[in-house]
Amino acid sequence: MYRRVIAILLSVLAFSGCSVKVDRSECPCLLYLTVAGGEDATLTLTLTSNNPVSVQTLTLHRQGEEAKAALEIQQNKEYSLLISSGNQLEEDGIIPLGSQMSELYLSYETLNCTGDVYELKSTLHKQFSRLYVNLSGIQGRMCVKSNVCGWIYQKNEAVNGRFECFPPEITRGFYKVLLPRQTDSSLILEFYDEVSSIPYFVFPLGKKLEQLGVDWQKEDLEDIWIELEYYDNGINVNVETWQQIEL
Repeated sequence: MYRRVIAILLSVLAFSGCSVKVDRSECPCLLYLTVAGGEDATLTLTLTSNNPVSVQTLTLHRQGEEAKAALEIQQNKEYSLLISSGNQLEEDGIIPLGSQMSELYLSYETLNCTGDVYELKSTLHKQFSRLYVNLSGIQGRMCVKSNVCGWIYQKNEAVNGRFECFPPEITRGFYKVLLPRQTDSSLILEFYDEVSSIPYFVFPLGKKLEQLGVDWQKEDLEDIWIELEYYDNGINVNVETWQQIEL
């Protein structure tokens, strides 16, 4: 690996006219990048710098558990590096009304190369939560609502607004919804009969998760499993979380 890096570096330096006899501060730096995490085979890199402003976007293809790249950058200049894997949101980060969060993994890095080679290892982090809902005694349609309607991944911040989704029923009484990071306890489940526009039952899921200590600020969001049993005289609720639930 390192022999390959040195060979690439020497070819870069030869092409740029740099040698050990000149001031090397103006010579390029070779950024050697290793990225882990995420689920997709394809990753997108966006490298941004100021003074002057420049944006460079690259596509990497994973081989095994990691993706690797070597690219040339300027020495003694600060860069911001955004690495993403999964379905991308629109530039404004807003989830369209009726849609769900993307299965998005992100990593943010800042770097300043002060030598000929800069090695960086980065890990992508899970920016969505899979919500699984298993219902008993509840009929009709389910709607998921919250006050977070997206995520601006270039800025790493939430978009406040109306999130509303009627997820399709996977099997009888079983639903799956992809949620963005939450910033409050506004997340609710509403249940409607087939004709009414007014819910006959509302469950404050955000408040329940807050009571359970679910942390929406974790680097990797957890998946959520909830079972709701509805009776004439009450409701039985079971909520559990895992790092990842695969069905």
